[in-house]
Amino acid sequence: MNLTVCTVNYYTEKYIYFQDYIFRELANNKDHRRLVCNVTPFNEGAEALSLLPRTEVFYEDTSGLSGSESHGVGLNALISRIDTEYAVIADPDSVVLLKDWDTVCLETLDDQTVAIGTPYPPHAVNRYQGYPNQIFIFFDVAAMRSMDIDFRPENYRLRRAKGQINKYIPWLSLEDRDTSWNMPVKFREHGYLTHCFDFLKSNDSGSVVLAPDARGDEHHWRGIPIVSHQGRSGSRGFDRDPISILWLDRICEFLNIDRQGISHLIVPKSTKG
Repeated sequence: MNLTVCTVNYYTEKYIYFQDYIFRELANNKDHRRLVCNVTPFNEGAEALSLLPRTEVFYEDTSGLSGSESHGVGLNALISRIDTEYAVIADPDSVVLLKDWDTVCLETLDDQTVAIGTPYPPHAVNRYQGYPNQIFIFFDVAAMRSMDIDFRPENYRLRRAKGQINKYIPWLSLEDRDTSWNMPVKFREHGYLTHCFDFLKSNDSGSVVLAPDARGDEHHWRGIPIVSHQGRSGSRGFDRDPISILWLDRICEFLNIDRQGISHLIVPKSTKG
C-alpha cells in the first residue's frame, strides 16, 4: 500500500517516536512514509524527528497563532506535500491498537466512501458529528485534495465569544468551529461518504484498553479496539504527567510492550544511508 502518515509537531517529539514505533509494528506495510510538519518555534526537534524511518520533516512558522490555529496551518501544509495514494492524519498522542490497521482501514474505502477515522464524542454537542476528525483519519488523497479543505479553525476570538454565549444561553448551541470544522461541509458538498469508529471513554462498559480509570479516548471498529487518543499532549510531559503515565501504562499492557523499556522505543536511530 502506498501510504503516508502525517503529523503536526509542537513539542511532542517523544509522543511521535512512540507513535511511529507502534504504527509500524502493527502495520501491514511497515515501510510507509512519514511526513511531519514542525510548528515548534525555531524548528526545534526537527533533527531528531528526521531520524525516524522514511521520514521527512519540514518547518512551518506559525508564530503569533493559537494552538488550534497553528495546528490547522500545519495540516494544510501537510496535505499539499503528500505524494502517495493514501494517507493518515494523526495527532501525536494517538496510537493504533489493531494488527494490520492500514489494511483494515483501506478495505472500508470505495469510490464514494473516501475516509475513515475517529469522531468527536457524542457529548461534544457543539462540534460536528458523524464525520472523522483530525485525531486519526485514513483517507484517499486524491479525493481529499479535490475538496480543497481548509483545516484552520474559526477565528479564536469568535470561537471564544460563541463559547461564552453557549455557556449562558445553552439552547442556542452555536457550533464550535475548531480545527477541521470545514471538512464535513466539503464532504457533503462533494457527495463523499465516510466511516467513523465507535467512541468510548474508560468508564464505558465496552472499554477494554483504558478501563477502569485511565484518561483519554478509545475507538473501536466493528467491536475491536483500533485507536486510542490520550488528549492534550501539548500540555503534558510524555511519561511524566500522571495522565500520560497512566495512558502509557494501559497502551503498553494492551499491546504487550515492555513498559520498563519504553525509553528505548523513543530514541530514534538514524536509518539514513
